[in-house]
Amino acid sequence: YDSMTRIYYRGARAAIVCYEISNQIAFNRAKHWVRELRSIEEKCKIYICATKTDLLDEGREPAPSLDAVGAYASGIQAKLFITSSKTGENI
Repeated sequence: YDSMTRIYYRGARAAIVCYEISNQIAFNRAKHWVRELRSIEEKCKIYICATKTDLLDEGREPAPSLDAVGAYASGIQAKLFITSSKTGENI
């Protein structure tokens, strides 16, 4: 499956890579997709989207911290969006 996805982002100019804000494994997987994208399309603009921020209101903690995610996004020249479909935040 992973090798097939490369076909879809060849020539991509932008990509939105999403992960659940309280799920470290999901964030690690998002970083994997960023590496994959950049290995095919170096100049592809990346947008990192932390989803389900409404879970933070329910006592869940961001994993990793939003500071760490922000630093990662800056390091790869990506823009970070914090969103919740449930509340409509930044949708």
